[in-house]
Amino acid sequence: MRSRIENYSLTLKIITTMAMVGYIIFLMVESAELYTESSALTGYFLFSLFGVGYILLWKQKVIAGIVFLIWYSIQWYMVFLVWEKGLMTLLLGLPIAILGLLILLNGIKKKTNKPSQPV
Repeated sequence: MRSRIENYSLTLKIITTMAMVGYIIFLMVESAELYTESSALTGYFLFSLFGVGYILLWKQKVIAGIVFLIWYSIQWYMVFLVWEKGLMTLLLGLPIAILGLLILLNGIKKKTNKPSQPV
């Protein structure tokens, strides 16, 4: 039987998988209209950073949570200094930032509940 923390961790993984699918669909549907010519690759950079966080989610939850929060802070920078029409992406990225915070807290809680192994 799974513990409560393991169920919570599985739920976070499922929600993050749905966010990844939504992100891929967003990239396919959006025909790069919010990017100018000089900043066309920044969206793909953020997607690759999100992918790194997604991969780390399976083994290193604390680092994955930090990566998702860094992803959202870079998105703020991009919206106000690089992208011309990207203000809506801040609203769309907010659930991922909240998810990153929950993953970070879950990883910290899981590490503190893990019994120490004898040397």
